[in-house]
Amino acid sequence: MELKPSKLCYTYVIMLLVCTILICFAFLEQKFGFIATAIPVCFLLLFTIRFWITYGRTLIMDEEGCTVKFLCFRRKYKWTELKTKRVEDYTRALRYREPFTGGVIFCKKRTRKPKWLTPSNHCMLVHPFSFFFVYFDPHTNVPEGSYHYQIKAYVVEKEKFLKQMKEWNVDLENAYECD
Repeated sequence: MELKPSKLCYTYVIMLLVCTILICFAFLEQKFGFIATAIPVCFLLLFTIRFWITYGRTLIMDEEGCTVKFLCFRRKYKWTELKTKRVEDYTRALRYREPFTGGVIFCKKRTRKPKWLTPSNHCMLVHPFSFFFVYFDPHTNVPEGSYHYQIKAYVVEKEKFLKQMKEWNVDLENAYECD
């Protein structure tokens, strides 16, 4: 099972880089100085890189584990070495803005992701390399551009995905058992 990055991801990365360059020129034109210009530009670049790592990866799942590919980097995680393999339900989550009803998070370390933090934001902020996720699509027949500004990345059909995980003997824990 191969989950490729969304094409919208690259559009966002290009937009963020253009905004960073514009902000850099605006700060330099106002003669704020190098330090005052470098700090916001570094934060924007760091955010852009973490965003790109989160949404620009390819996930290849098989019976042995999951291979995470990003540019020329490739890392194979065996199912046994992943400490967190948790099914999450987002229908009752407070202030949750994701258009998905649930998903599965995977992490090499034991993680206690807060319920209010989306998996994509948790990946971007905390574990950009060792954390990955899949979302369950509530509307499997909805076209690509229907979620407005949302990036429809790593979306799977819930029943098919859970069945495949069971066939591969991957034990997924329930989010409510961890609390």
